[in-house]
Formats: sequence, C-alpha cells, structure tokens
Amino acid sequence: GHHFFAESENREINKWKGFQEKRSFRKSDGFIAVSKFVKEHTEKYLSFNNKPIAYISNPIDTNFFKPIVGNEVENRIVFAGTVCEKKGIRQLIQAFPLVKKEFPNAKLEIYGRDWFFPDGSSYIQMLKEKELPQLKEVVKDVRFHGSISYVNIPFVYSEAEACVFPSHMETQGLVAPEAMAMEKAVVFTKLGPGPEIIEDYKTGLMCNPYIPADIAEKIIWIFSNNEKAKEMGKAGRQFVIEKYGLRNIVSQNIKFYMEKFHRDKF
Repeated sequence: GHHFFAESENREINKWKGFQEKRSFRKSDGFIAVSKFVKEHTEKYLSFNNKPIAYISNPIDTNFFKPIVGNEVENRIVFAGTVCEKKGIRQLIQAFPLVKKEFPNAKLEIYGRDWFFPDGSSYIQMLKEKELPQLKEVVKDVRFHGSISYVNIPFVYSEAEACVFPSHMETQGLVAPEAMAMEKAVVFTKLGPGPEIIEDYKTGLMCNPYIPADIAEKIIWIFSNNEKAKEMGKAGRQFVIEKYGLRNIVSQNIKFYMEKFHRDKF
C-alpha cells in the first residue's frame, strides 16, 4: 500500500492517496498480509481496527515454475524485474566487475521493463550513461533485454547459474521464489521480508543490497560451489512448494474466509 512504500522509499505520504487507503482500511472486513514484515510496517501508519488478519503469501505455480534440465549456461547471472533503483540493479551492475575478476566468462542478463523519472527520462538510459562506462572492458557482458512475455520467464531462469534480486524493498517479492521453484541458486535481499523467504546458505543466499561487494561475494560463492549450490536449489524448491504452492495457498484462503466470516453459509 501507499503508506508502506512511502516509508520504505523514504518519501512523503500523498494526502489524497493516504486518505483513500485509510478509508479502505476502515471499510475492510479483514486483512491478509503477504509477509510479517509488511504487516508490521503497515500498522505503523494504519490501524487494522481489531479485525481478522492472516499471513498468507502470494502463490507460486510450481508446475509452471519447475526445473528445466540442460538449459543452464555456466557463469550466467540473471536479473528479472522492473529496472529501477529500488530493485537494486545499479548495485548489481557495480558488483559485476568484482565477479568478472574471479570468473572472466561471467555474463549479466537483465530482463524487465524500464522505469521513468518524473521528468520522463529513462532509468536504463541513466545506467548506460553513468554506470556502464565505469565497467570499461567488461561492459560488453552486460545486456538489457527489456520486458519479456510471462510464459518465457521460466526459460530465462533456466539459463541462469545464479538468479540475483538485490531489492532494496519488497512486500514479499515473487521473482525469488519463482526462481527457487526452478531449483535455481538465488541471491535475494536480506532486508524487508528477505529472511521470511530465504534461509541463508540452505534455500538461497541473502545479501546487503546496498553493498556491491557483498552481492559479488554471494555470486562468487555460487559459481565456486557448484554441488552445494545445486543442493541449495533443491531445498529451495521444496520450501517454495510447501510455503507458496497453489493448493496450500488456496486452502489457507478458504480456511480464513470460512472461520472468520461465513462458516454458517457453508
């Protein structure tokens, strides 16, 4: 919601949007939070008015996001998401030369739509003008692919040896568990709901998204520990099936609805 992201992005609350959200909360019969983090930070500004609340994650279709054998490209890093500051893409680009020192064949593939500043200028263009020139000879191995069809996302993940999402903030984040469902070694933010999604070095790796050296360290670990990374990927898929699987999430929604609101109607 508006209040949550105003806090996380350190910007002022828009009076009209703030009013609308408060009114919506007053009218609501109950609430579902996709993470404990988002609930705790939302209630700093908004009251749940002692109404029913549950923690139910956004679901992941683990039949759609499933392992694809034989597609992985050695030392390929994949980022997917809106290409903007809060997704940590600038720090990932800054981390890339550190990875290249250890793994000269590494490539960074960036998938996602552009974001635009209030003046209409492109964030990707800013990266190309200010960040990419600093990469010097390794710049040729950073590629922007733009947005892709949802049906093609599993194929993009399948080619990665490391899927990296160093977001500054998320409510839950879908890309990390999607990639985990494909048994990919995932680097995700340690901030916000990160610890609710990743068990460090067991189901994935967590990084400080503001420190490029830390992002690079985690990618290098994946490239240096192939067998352990594959074990981590398998554990990650099992975790996603249990926590985010469609059947489980649907059951949680029905249970919450029936217990709190309309048990007598069934």
